[in-house]
Amino acid sequence: MHRCIYCDNDLENGKSLISLLCFEDELCGNCRKQLKLIKHHFIIGKVKGLALYDYDSIFKSLLLQYKECYDEALQDVFLYHLNAYLSIKYHGYTMVFMPSSENKIKDRGFNHLEQIFKDVKLEKVNCLHKMVDADQKYLTKKEREKISLTIDKTIHNKKILLVDDMCTTGSTLKAAIKLFPDKKLKILVLAINVPKKGQVFRNILLKCKWW
Repeated sequence: MHRCIYCDNDLENGKSLISLLCFEDELCGNCRKQLKLIKHHFIIGKVKGLALYDYDSIFKSLLLQYKECYDEALQDVFLYHLNAYLSIKYHGYTMVFMPSSENKIKDRGFNHLEQIFKDVKLEKVNCLHKMVDADQKYLTKKEREKISLTIDKTIHNKKILLVDDMCTTGSTLKAAIKLFPDKKLKILVLAINVPKKGQVFRNILLKCKWW
């Protein structure tokens, strides 16, 4: 019997007949329903972005298990039946991944973003590097605002899709945007902190529009 890789219950729990017949998923139906797809649009500076999920407790738990516990089995959970959609939506774009700590990649043994987006049918380039190789989760907000990136190769495509796992302060994406002044840019992130109704949203860049 197949088990959910998150809750370890029967994989068929909570699944519809269509889901069982048409889609392979490593999460049971109940866990999949908790991982809510929101397709939330935002702007950093003048660059439009799309976030697929809210950065809530289940997403945070899954990402932590994948990145910090090196659980590669979770790599296909995040883009469940979204690969074709993203391939079409961003047709003609080159995906540029936001850099991770080099030390963390060595410890983990894989680049988590490359693994997640491996089945999206777009050109992919790993060309960005942090000036200081530090794990962002240990940086303060002020330290994140000082993040600087370098680029080690020329990308001839005019259309660039900047890709990250999550957007909290937006500092890394803002630094990346500065490196491509002559390109047509869009942003894709797996998750973002979505402000609740009536809540002032202070964690993202000040120039940020929601619709």
